[in-house]
Amino acid sequence: HHFPIIPMEDPIKQGLSGRRKKEQMSEKHDNFLKPASTKSPKMKKNNVHQNKESQPLKIGENRVIASIDRFLIKFNKLFSTPINQDKGLKVVQWMLWFLSQFYATKQLKKACNEISMARFILRFYGLPETLEAIRTGSWEDCRTTIGKITGQIMAVSMVGYYPFEHIAYVKWTNPELLPSSFQANRFSAYSCRCWLVYLLAEMAQSIYALRFLHRSK
Repeated sequence: HHFPIIPMEDPIKQGLSGRRKKEQMSEKHDNFLKPASTKSPKMKKNNVHQNKESQPLKIGENRVIASIDRFLIKFNKLFSTPINQDKGLKVVQWMLWFLSQFYATKQLKKACNEISMARFILRFYGLPETLEAIRTGSWEDCRTTIGKITGQIMAVSMVGYYPFEHIAYVKWTNPELLPSSFQANRFSAYSCRCWLVYLLAEMAQSIYALRFLHRSK
């Protein structure tokens, strides 16, 4: 009897083919279990469009937009502290006061007074910043000894400035909340003296900083 000769396959090939079949079967099973996507082609296009819009614009792609971005960054950095915010409002207030001297209108005077009162409200945020400056020395110019001393003087003077300003503001707006012996103008005068000390210290610090930069060159 002659038996048909069955060709023997390589066992390594058999193992590889078996693994491939198992992987194909598992992929089909996973695809069967996945829920069908409900997104339409229009939705996908909208998502792609939104992702493109959400990407930040790189500086330099457009000169006009890049210049606007730089201005916004500098502006927000400059007016991120209560003291600089108060300075900005002070410039606007005095500009309105100057215009009211030539154009004697009630609107300009009213706007000037309202900005003045708004500055008092912003000063309620100044005391924590001053205390932080005393603790960390953030107002000190560490390049010179005078810079360190003047920075400390500036911070200490503002610790006296803000409470006096708060008392004067409360006395002007709600006089019944404080004793009758408290005079708003007197406390406002005390705060102005503290502010004068701050200005003198800041001027001295700026002068010595300019001298240091000139010598370093």
